[in-house]
Amino acid sequence: MKRKLPWYKRDVDAWRGGTRSMSMELRGFYSECLDAIWDLQGPLPACEAKLAVMLCCNPRTVRKLLPELVALGKLIQTADGYTNRRMASELASQPIASEFASNSTPIRSEFEPKVTNSSTKSMAEISTKKEEEEKEEEKNKNIVCHSVSAPASGQTEDPNLVKCKLALNGSTNRILGVIMQADGAYATKSLAASWVADSLDEFGAPALLNALRFYEDCIGKGQSIRDPKRFISTSAARSRENAEKSTVAKSEASKKAQIAALMRRF
Repeated sequence: MKRKLPWYKRDVDAWRGGTRSMSMELRGFYSECLDAIWDLQGPLPACEAKLAVMLCCNPRTVRKLLPELVALGKLIQTADGYTNRRMASELASQPIASEFASNSTPIRSEFEPKVTNSSTKSMAEISTKKEEEEKEEEKNKNIVCHSVSAPASGQTEDPNLVKCKLALNGSTNRILGVIMQADGAYATKSLAASWVADSLDEFGAPALLNALRFYEDCIGKGQSIRDPKRFISTSAARSRENAEKSTVAKSEASKKAQIAALMRRF
């Protein structure tokens, strides 16, 4: 089997001319599909869920945009999945990667790490350094993965974020993650914290937490929720209303019990 090249040819004029009528969203989706076809060296999977994972997007996006590309003739469906005619032709005619090795050798050395002479550094030292670099990289990943991190020294933490932490405790990261995902390309932690803080003022922490749990249960059952923020707001309002009704009912029941107790005395 041929070893694929790390790149493929893309005619800029042909690309821009052929995608000019597309929306920015569809154009980006199409580009990701072409890259995935090249990476797979074959058709995209027909399964929407698998394709969504491969393209790092939501299955709803696949269901929305894939038929548009098929209708435009940019992708064609085969027995093996979805492919692009021009890309299929490129895959069939691509040269073996080793053919380019001699041409790329002069510039490759500029980008490859230089190996120190064994007389200067032992293999043990090189291995130890590599392990330290891997540990540092893993540490950096863990820092980035925290959706709510401590402010840098000398900086004041966002008051909305502080409010969320005080009211929601360990659930702060969960709800901020949901809201930031819903905001998409315009998401920032500050905007998400502001939305959550406003919701706390309107519905209260118990109702908002109930709404978050309800949302997570629905997602866990495979339910598709188009607008998570509206869903959580509606659920929180309903939860607060039910809590108020329950409080009123308990108050009335307590009054009736007191009246009944007084009646028994007489």
